[in-house]
Amino acid sequence: MKKVRITAMKRAVYPDLMEKYENFMENPCDIKVGDVFFVNEGKPPDGLCASAWETMKPFVLELARGKGNFFDGWMKNPCSAMISCNDGFRPVSFLLEAIGQDRSQGQNNSAGDIGRELLSNVDRLHTTLLGMERIKRNMNLECDDIVAWCREEITNPMAAITRKGKNWYVKTDACVITVNAGSYTIITAHGIK
Repeated sequence: MKKVRITAMKRAVYPDLMEKYENFMENPCDIKVGDVFFVNEGKPPDGLCASAWETMKPFVLELARGKGNFFDGWMKNPCSAMISCNDGFRPVSFLLEAIGQDRSQGQNNSAGDIGRELLSNVDRLHTTLLGMERIKRNMNLECDDIVAWCREEITNPMAAITRKGKNWYVKTDACVITVNAGSYTIITAHGIK
């Protein structure tokens, strides 16, 4: 089965409907825009609400099986879907993307297993405060969630993953990201000249 990334893209809130119809609920939804979850072997990820999972589960399982192209070309990327949870008061729209394991093999077969290892542990990626500042500066980024940005680049289907010594190097069209292979610490990222 392929790995599927779930990203919270947008959240709406309808206070008029809540006031008129909903009984008060404390913290009914903790999902924030930009939250990222990974589905392994078709199992629901920790931290994703059960109701949202039930809504997206059929799409996630199809993507995990390598299928897609829902509704004959609905999505620009046929290996994705945009699904909203079923909360009528505060719906969240989620982007579902198959980030399969085969694409990491690239042109170098010896890099394939290394790429799969990094991709299967992408949820363990983290960085330090110094690393965050370095990546923001090097890449001229405005975003606050540097780890999410790096995950997005690393799981890009066009990324080439190699390993030299103790580090992975992920090369995309825009940058090279360096990740420590033992701790999954994102060390740096720099643009390609």
